[in-house]
Amino acid sequence: MTGGADMSDGKPRGIRSVQKSRYWQEHLERWRQSGLSQAEYCRQNGLKLRRWNYWKKNLARNRIDSGVCFVPVKISSNLPVSVPRSHLSLLTSNGYKVQVGIGFDPTTLKQLILTVQSL
Repeated sequence: MTGGADMSDGKPRGIRSVQKSRYWQEHLERWRQSGLSQAEYCRQNGLKLRRWNYWKKNLARNRIDSGVCFVPVKISSNLPVSVPRSHLSLLTSNGYKVQVGIGFDPTTLKQLILTVQSL
């Protein structure tokens, strides 16, 4: 691995848990492709086997059966909106359904959503 914090002892320092998870997930994927035993992979990559086992178990527990895992994503509120070729549907928790077709006016939609939220 390149860049970032010192991780040679298997303990990532100064990075968030998402980055730690990604670091260990990458190692697990490399190990699966390597054909090496876990102990040999850890030895060759300077990883502590005890730390390896912790992360392997931790990541397996947090995975969905399909192999998909969720990562928090922060989205800026001023990004351009991409509209698919079909219509969009929005079902609110208070039972309102809003359908929007191609070429809608985003400002009008925003006003409509704010109005529905206030009901």
